[in-house]
Amino acid sequence: MLRELERYYEDYCESIRQEAEKLRAEEMPEPTEDLFAIYENTGNRLIYEDVYFERRKFLAVFGLKAILDGEERDIQKLEDILEGICAEECWALPAHVNRMTDENWRTYVDLFAAETAQTLAEIASLLGGRLSQETVRTVEQEVMRRVLAPFSASRPPYSHWEYGASNWCAVCGGSVGSAAMYMLKDRPEELSHSGENLPCPGNILSEKLCGGRRLPGGPGLLYLWYDLFCRIRRTAV
Repeated sequence: MLRELERYYEDYCESIRQEAEKLRAEEMPEPTEDLFAIYENTGNRLIYEDVYFERRKFLAVFGLKAILDGEERDIQKLEDILEGICAEECWALPAHVNRMTDENWRTYVDLFAAETAQTLAEIASLLGGRLSQETVRTVEQEVMRRVLAPFSASRPPYSHWEYGASNWCAVCGGSVGSAAMYMLKDRPEELSHSGENLPCPGNILSEKLCGGRRLPGGPGLLYLWYDLFCRIRRTAV
């Protein structure tokens, strides 16, 4: 069993290295205003999301590659990616914001804004000694401005997901909590709301176990429970 796990880990690391080599000479696609507006004008959310998630693929691959091998070329590529992600106008998806009615749509915390904040905060925490101070400072400022500060400044519940019964509760709440722990470490008092997100994963867990609601089916169920328990572990004090 142990050998199988070791082989899986070795194969996984090799797949990261191979993917990094494929992407190294490529530039991330740009999430333009025209692409963002497609959902609003036609209801088609996939065209923008293809670009959005390709950018997150670059972030994940080179974040992992830099952590695994620590090569200078990976650090440099990762810094460019981090700066690019931090320069995006909005981390939430077009289908999750309403630009007509919400003047703060650019900093709305949806599933993917929360996950982006967690990913950036984790990378900056693990690689802070290798990344330039300017890049780390930019990451910290953007995670705070786009996710932690809006969440902290709100009256609970922040949005429908904070006390909800869907996967948003675990993903958003856990991601915000994880990002806050990476960013603030021993300074939690800087975000007065930060403790409020801790019940989110526990809330969804209790409702799934005791509330009689239908569980999601298929492969998504495994991801939901894996995601849920990882976030409970990360946000446990």
